[in-house]
Amino acid sequence: MLILSLLLVLGLVACGGGTNAPAQPTQPAADSGAEDSGAAESESIATEPVSLRIWTHQNNAFNAAYQTQIDAYMAANPNVTITLETFDYDTYIQTLQTSIPAGTEADIVQM
Repeated sequence: MLILSLLLVLGLVACGGGTNAPAQPTQPAADSGAEDSGAAESESIATEPVSLRIWTHQNNAFNAAYQTQIDAYMAANPNVTITLETFDYDTYIQTLQTSIPAGTEADIVQM
């Protein structure tokens, strides 16, 4: 279940920000050159370096599975760097309690 949650979060992060196709086909706009800049902008966003930190409590079996999924994701997306940081349970709770109010928590935290 946790692996599925991690994959869902990673998928949302990687695929987020897209636009949906219009429900009705629209007439093509007059060629103003705007299409070229939009295509270049979306291409630069797709290759822009992304760094994510994931925090979780220590559990050797889960963490090994997380790391396998992270490695596979980074291999498929070379512009993405994901760092898995683990804590013993008590330290993890304390770290969450202090970092979240301070705004210094990881990008993805296991709750």
